[in-house]
Amino acid sequence: MSPELPIALLKQVLLYLEAEDVARCAQVSKKWRDACYVESLWKKFCDERWKYWKWKPNKATGWRQIFLARLSTDQWAFEVLDTLTFGGAHYLANMKKLRQLGDNCRDVLLWILNHPNTATLTHSYFAKRVLQHARRFSVVEKWKAWRNGTLTLSNLHGFAMMVTFFNERLDIEDIVHEVDELAADFIAISPEKTHETQMSRFQRLTEFFTRTYPSDASVLDIETKLMYITSPLQETKQGKACVLAIVFEALAQRVGLESVEVVADREKKSFRRYHYIRYTDVESGSNDYYYIDFKKHSETGILTADEFDRHASQYYGEFWPEYKPIPQQTLFKLFLHDYFQSLTNIRGYSDEIIYGTAVQRQFISHPVVGEGDLTALCDIMKVWWSFVATRFKYPEDYELGRVALSEIEQFIGEGTWKEHEMWQKLANNVQADIEAMEANDSTEWDYSGALTRGGGERDPKFFIGDIVCFNKFDALGVVCRWDRAYDANMAENVAKFQWMDLDSPKDEPFYEVLTLRGVFLYCGEKSLVNEPPSSDRLKRMIPINLYGDYMGDEDDWELAKALGPITTESIGCYFERWDSENGRYIMNEATRKWFPDG
Repeated sequence: MSPELPIALLKQVLLYLEAEDVARCAQVSKKWRDACYVESLWKKFCDERWKYWKWKPNKATGWRQIFLARLSTDQWAFEVLDTLTFGGAHYLANMKKLRQLGDNCRDVLLWILNHPNTATLTHSYFAKRVLQHARRFSVVEKWKAWRNGTLTLSNLHGFAMMVTFFNERLDIEDIVHEVDELAADFIAISPEKTHETQMSRFQRLTEFFTRTYPSDASVLDIETKLMYITSPLQETKQGKACVLAIVFEALAQRVGLESVEVVADREKKSFRRYHYIRYTDVESGSNDYYYIDFKKHSETGILTADEFDRHASQYYGEFWPEYKPIPQQTLFKLFLHDYFQSLTNIRGYSDEIIYGTAVQRQFISHPVVGEGDLTALCDIMKVWWSFVATRFKYPEDYELGRVALSEIEQFIGEGTWKEHEMWQKLANNVQADIEAMEANDSTEWDYSGALTRGGGERDPKFFIGDIVCFNKFDALGVVCRWDRAYDANMAENVAKFQWMDLDSPKDEPFYEVLTLRGVFLYCGEKSLVNEPPSSDRLKRMIPINLYGDYMGDEDDWELAKALGPITTESIGCYFERWDSENGRYIMNEATRKWFPDG
């Protein structure tokens, strides 16, 4: 069991973490969740977020892209700001970087550059982080409107919105401009004053695009800002191929090919999706279909319908009995919505489960109630649930079953007696699996904290909810998960941010620890120690969050100033002083420009 820690201490740790991390922490145990809710601290935020965190991250790659992107962006920003402190030629040479750094923060940066000193230059970075929150909120609102059909966007613009969410140095117009440049290059090499059929143009465009983006090229080999799009999708099946299909579709529209669309199919067992270009030869009157698979396009080129069926069966396994490609303009909203939710709210996930969720949502959101529909729905749910129940043994996976039961139940009323019987049997099986899972504390991941510490040879020394210190870097964190299994492939994949004790036995558990700098995986127990509630390190934790109802008190402010410039900058980036009469911080000038209402 985790030691009984006072609520005040838990509250102090929560204020030290970032907002999304607080929601992540809220799902760790009831004790931490109660601390999140005390005095309404984070309650609304956690109510909205913590349920999305109840997910099993992919051990090998689930956190890697998020962490590395976060780390590289921070380092890049500070390097630019350090260079700008020299002024003169350094300033002129870095104007492009300054524009990228500022995004829409032009007024903030101008104000900061008019007050050139190390402190204000450092503050420009943090001022940008404040604006980033507002900007991302705007992107979220557009996503919701697009998902609900009240906003019309192309597939490319949908992708571009996701890119700007994950990489604030890119703007939607930058990405669209890249496609415009590709279109200009293609038109420049097109024959003049000759009649060209649509099919011929489609073939020429395919050859041009294959030379630009060959199928064997890695993301690093493709030197274009468009490939930043793949960053959030690197852990997914066929991520780059999906991106190239979207880019090709937009390029085709720019050069006058209107019968090009992105379509997708999914595997029968794993629900993975595959994305292709489909071209309809309308001009010839035959309406024949032609396909491009951007995972193999350098080798296969354009495929006829028969060739594509054989190709898909060879490379992508078992598909649905009736091959029905789904137009991506419809599917893409669902597809990207899943990734958007997963990568922003969960920041670590199992891709197979996400595909299962996509299938589930597709049936829930767009059911056509009628004869045979409920039978088909039960069949797909049965296949999907069997896949989940036999592949995964974690409580968070079973939340999907609970959601499916509640949301599909409303469509059962118009079914036949036989269909009702089928549904009830499926519902009973799912519910029984959920109840058995909740009653079983012997799984690899422990959410309950109810296991006896050290009860087995390979049992962990730290449990969910423990506050620990990583001795090597003197970093505090909260244990979110542990696993008894040691996976050499996993260790290799996450070596960039995983610390391993070289002298520890290889069968020791590993721990997922939430810190101020993100989530780390630690293998071995020699580097981790339990942090006592009375430690000086805990006393030095200063609230630095922007999103909460509570920002600390006057003692926190005085302690921050006493601890030195790093901590003071962390708070001072948003506030210039403490108003003891009204019990709140006063925002500085840079922050007031963007948040005039407080």
